[in-house]
Amino acid sequence: MNTEKRMRLDHWLSVLVSVLVNAALFTAMIFYISFEPSRDTPPSKTMVIEASVPEEITEMEIEIIDDLSELSHATDETNHWNHFDHVEIDFEMPPEVVDTASAANLDILAGLLTDIVSPITMLGAGHGVPAGGGIRGFGDEGGSGNDLVGTLYDLKRNRDGEARRFSFSPDLRRMIDAGFSGPTMRDFYRVPKQLRLSHLFIPRTPADGAPEAFGVADYMEPRGWVVHYQGYIQPSVPGSFRFVGDFDDVIIVMINGQVVLESNWGAPATDWRPQQTFRHPGLLGRNLVYGDWIQIDNRPHRIDLIIGENPGGHVGGLLLVQNEKGQYREAANGRPILPLFTLHPFRRNDVDRFSTSSFELELNNVPFFGLPMRPAASGTPAINDDLVHIELL
Repeated sequence: MNTEKRMRLDHWLSVLVSVLVNAALFTAMIFYISFEPSRDTPPSKTMVIEASVPEEITEMEIEIIDDLSELSHATDETNHWNHFDHVEIDFEMPPEVVDTASAANLDILAGLLTDIVSPITMLGAGHGVPAGGGIRGFGDEGGSGNDLVGTLYDLKRNRDGEARRFSFSPDLRRMIDAGFSGPTMRDFYRVPKQLRLSHLFIPRTPADGAPEAFGVADYMEPRGWVVHYQGYIQPSVPGSFRFVGDFDDVIIVMINGQVVLESNWGAPATDWRPQQTFRHPGLLGRNLVYGDWIQIDNRPHRIDLIIGENPGGHVGGLLLVQNEKGQYREAANGRPILPLFTLHPFRRNDVDRFSTSSFELELNNVPFFGLPMRPAASGTPAINDDLVHIELL
């Protein structure tokens, strides 16, 4: 079976399994709600789920991924946009009352349902179809629980939506130094909607692509923005890898809190510098930047992927990965034809998007970095300031 037919079969199998699982869960929820004795709703409780990373994993338990879509609605702030020219909009996010006891029971029920179909994970059909790159390349509202979670920040506004004078690289350095958390982040507006991303490949596109993907194109000027994607990865085959990429205006990759790649069209935002340089043009014509060789072994590793745009106009770029022991075809200029860094197999619409560019990718020998995980069984997943806390299996 050729690659195209296999991807098409995997895609439809993923969709079918997702529909069946969600239908079963919905039916169970309706049954539970119908027969649950009435009681007073207890006070709302929010549980912060701290990331727990095991030091060593010898055997990964295959599980269907629970959906984290509720994270995109979690916020405890009132956001005002009254300072935008010609627009006066007040975003109010009312507090959500959660019956924690019922939620815990339903989470247990959901876990039982996912255990029944967990072998399907081996075929790439997790709970929800992997996000891929979304329509514009910045991510998708759907996706599975182990995609990277992306948050858009507007550097031109503070947390309350008030205008501020921004300085792109220094502001980005402050965000990185703060770990995208704490009081520092109050200087930057955080868009409530979040997206999930499996890989990064964005051909040249207008700079309003990110605001549009995150649903704020009508209220956010398409410059001075940063998207922070975060999550955990584990290679399908452990080895020594390096990230290779370029993005207009900046792309930064951090593994376990350490910067291993920065490509910046302006002033650097970190102290990292490349150890090797090559004249290999990337997706938008500027030379690709080759990151540090790092050992990524058979355990979860924290990843932070940051992209951003400073003056506006157009954006675009991609993130590749190279295995130190890999053998790759070469382009005419000597560039190794590398695969995209990705958590999951590509979907048909992703491959179609790749074909819109003349930049050649390796699409057959592609390592996957997706990590099976699920949120904690009790309580409601919550955003603690600007970090998404996930409990690993």
